[in-house]
Amino acid sequence: AASPAPLRFAEVPYTFGRRHSGQSKLDTNVAWEYIVMLLDRLFGRHGLVVADSLDPRLAACARLLWARVLEEPLALTRTCQERGRWLADLGYRPILQKMEKRTPFFLLEGGKRQPVTFERGLFRTPHADHTLLGLLRRLDDRPGDFSAAVHLRPQLQDFLLPTAAYVAGPTELAYFLQVLPGYRALGIPDPAIVLRASLTLVEPGEPTPMV
Repeated sequence: AASPAPLRFAEVPYTFGRRHSGQSKLDTNVAWEYIVMLLDRLFGRHGLVVADSLDPRLAACARLLWARVLEEPLALTRTCQERGRWLADLGYRPILQKMEKRTPFFLLEGGKRQPVTFERGLFRTPHADHTLLGLLRRLDDRPGDFSAAVHLRPQLQDFLLPTAAYVAGPTELAYFLQVLPGYRALGIPDPAIVLRASLTLVEPGEPTPMV
């Protein structure tokens, strides 16, 4: 992908051997780095900048927002639930459901993102309990340990990179209808949501009955 000249290649039969120990070197991070390199190679000269959401430096820029979320860990959850009930009363099926006690973020523990609940003043993962003070200190030391759940991701994204308008398909539109009140709860300007155009291409010579 990064070669200055077209590559020549040939198909060579190859059979992978059975893995007896160790782990594959082609993990998610390697695949992501390759995709970033490819995007930069193809579109970087046109001004495209790829931001890694897991970059600790980017996470540190959102410390103010994270602190706000930690101080009221179930505020976004309640907002989504209330909006979901409102949508259900209108006859629509809420996209986000079964969110009781779930905070809008994950913690990195043991190399994996762990869901976090909030009960009796404690933040709980499957492996440990955490206090607010402990998580605020961790936020200062290792901001990359925090990642957004589905009902915080758009607000975090637009806090870092403000968006004027978002072009959405039908499912994304339903999702945004449920999470938009969370923008106001966090004091973040919400983007305009524009429904994506839906078209049907008809091949020449095909009958085109119009209903």
